[in-house]
Amino acid sequence: MSNPGLHSGLYSAIRGLAELVDTVLLDLKSGLVTDRGDRRRQLGSFLIRLADTNSRDVNSNLFRVLVRDSCKGPFNPEQVGKQLLADDTGKESIDTLETLAAILENERTSMLARMRER
Repeated sequence: MSNPGLHSGLYSAIRGLAELVDTVLLDLKSGLVTDRGDRRRQLGSFLIRLADTNSRDVNSNLFRVLVRDSCKGPFNPEQVGKQLLADDTGKESIDTLETLAAILENERTSMLARMRER
């Protein structure tokens, strides 16, 4: 795969996850707990896979490295994932998801800049 193709695929994966995180955050903040539970379950399952260091899922491994390298403080994706699946989220979960959203946005913009340079 060429570099532009690789960057394009990574950009698309990051953008998709960022959109999912943003949607879930908006739902949690607005109180739409039951309307889009499928998205919360999707994100919760992904965050649990993200925490699994034995996972063979390429996206999970990629995002685990991305978050590990970008996160300045503690980040427990498994805990947030379980809370999303149990519909038991609070301020701490929202704060963690906002941190994840910021990491994804920073990576997305830097990747877009790299793609435009080529």
